[in-house]
Amino acid sequence: MGKVKRLPDEEVAYNYFKAVLKEDNQDCTGQEEDQAFESFSAHLVLKGFSLPYTAVEDGIVGGNEDGGIDSLFALLNGQLLPNGSLDEIDTHFLSKRTPLDLYFIQSKNSFSWRADVWPKMGSALKLLLSDLSQSPNLHKLEKSGLSDGIKRFAINLNETRHALDSVMPLMRVHCIYVSFGSRGKLSELALSRGDILKNAVKKLLPTDSVVEVDYWDCIQIVRAGSQSANHKVKLHIYDQAIIENDLKENENGKNPKNFVALVTLENYLNFIQKKGGNGIDDDMFEENVRGYAGHAVDVNKAIQKTLTRDSDTHFWWLNNGITILADETYDNTNTEWVIENPLIVNGLQTSYTLYDAFAEKTITAKRLQEYLLVRVITSKDEGIRQDIITGTNNQNSIKKLQLHANDELQIRIENYLAGYDWYYERRKYQYKNSHKPQRRIRNLTELSQAVMAYRLLEPDQARARPTTFLNKSGGKGWDLVFPANVDITLYLKALQVQDKVDTFLKTPEALNISSDSTNARFYLNSCYTLQSSNVKSIDGYKQLPVSALKDKPSDNVLKQLLMKFVKVSKNFDSSTMKNDQLYKSTEFRDKLFEEILNG
Repeated sequence: MGKVKRLPDEEVAYNYFKAVLKEDNQDCTGQEEDQAFESFSAHLVLKGFSLPYTAVEDGIVGGNEDGGIDSLFALLNGQLLPNGSLDEIDTHFLSKRTPLDLYFIQSKNSFSWRADVWPKMGSALKLLLSDLSQSPNLHKLEKSGLSDGIKRFAINLNETRHALDSVMPLMRVHCIYVSFGSRGKLSELALSRGDILKNAVKKLLPTDSVVEVDYWDCIQIVRAGSQSANHKVKLHIYDQAIIENDLKENENGKNPKNFVALVTLENYLNFIQKKGGNGIDDDMFEENVRGYAGHAVDVNKAIQKTLTRDSDTHFWWLNNGITILADETYDNTNTEWVIENPLIVNGLQTSYTLYDAFAEKTITAKRLQEYLLVRVITSKDEGIRQDIITGTNNQNSIKKLQLHANDELQIRIENYLAGYDWYYERRKYQYKNSHKPQRRIRNLTELSQAVMAYRLLEPDQARARPTTFLNKSGGKGWDLVFPANVDITLYLKALQVQDKVDTFLKTPEALNISSDSTNARFYLNSCYTLQSSNVKSIDGYKQLPVSALKDKPSDNVLKQLLMKFVKVSKNFDSSTMKNDQLYKSTEFRDKLFEEILNG
């Protein structure tokens, strides 16, 4: 950035940005700093969604052909759609008018505002939000000059919107311009063009859609950066809680409070919903070891039947209740408690069935005022949390696989990786406000994807179906990623190679070859480990011990592999509409590996 006189608030915002870079061990200037600001802006805007680091990085598309969009994201009911695609998301239990949020972010590492940002973005959005099932619109997109990454997002988003036709999602588009400049520096021309963009986008969407054009200036940057990452939710209870008081002080000098209380179904519904009532807060169920079984299961049928009919038998007499783990709890009043980072570890079936009945308006008014038994346990101790999760779920007919996330190997992996400054997030919120470098935090899915690509040579599964793979064949997928007698160095090697690949794919050298980092990243990981092993066949590779696998790819090696990736891609149907499906297929994977093995 050139020398510009800065206002005090601008100076504070810029210094905060530089401090974040330093925390992440990044020391950059010029073009590198501009790219870092794109990443910084995207993470800041999406901070409230608690998304994994790599998920946000995948949405950054800034470059010469970005159409005025540096990063773009789609979230369905607060859940990220990778590259705009539904992928593994089950749409069967979505309520009508579930919100579909689209974020289009332009980031300018400057202390001023440009008036040409919105017209550029407007031209791109006209293509991104059009119906691409109509050939003329698809043809315009393909000839637009936009990067492959943006085109792919547009096509995936179009398919997602059609797949959600029966849900009729509420479209909410957020166009955000981020700059260190003070809002007072915005010109009338820039503001008027923002209004023009807002009106133009509204015309592309259903009538009741919401379109927001916003300016994140220095004050907004500081405000968002200073907000606590902790998730605090109010729980209104009936009368008073039964509190367990004989607990030792925690590391913050506070006495944690465990309590049991009765909560009306109406207040519990308010507790588990997202702010504004836009659907159930799925983050609260991150650590629950079972997925929602749906309406067809007998126990859920029984709950639903009870909710839709009044009787003299109260709801809480028939239900086992809810167990919530929390990092902190405190009571504002006798009947209002604040739960910090709540995780519902038992009661998922009750919660989702209750919400479905509420959304479908089949629950009676009398039942809404009846009670549910809720237990809240405050602890950050991993051993205690594991015991609670296992103890409150083992009375159910759940598979052993679904409890593996809490086993000894997972703890060993976490401790081992921490020695190399990698932070394995075994549970939601584990590293919130911990000041650990965000780019060094990886969750279970991200670690599994790296292993699938690096050791199992399953980049297609890592790209498209990581969760399905882990759960396949009664847990065999999990056993492949986390075998009992594993050489634990595998996880460090897999992460290091994946991180090196992801870093390389953002370089100008890589972007000149392909801007398709989403589809290339796991394939390059697999290709590197296969090529560097000097084997003649896949079977030969599988015979190698982990100790024989290399983990230090050079940029030159990755460049050659990326060129092969592009070359093999072109040998298949090059239609953009089919690209994502291509990279999720075993046919492409096998052809690429054949190219690697044959030199």
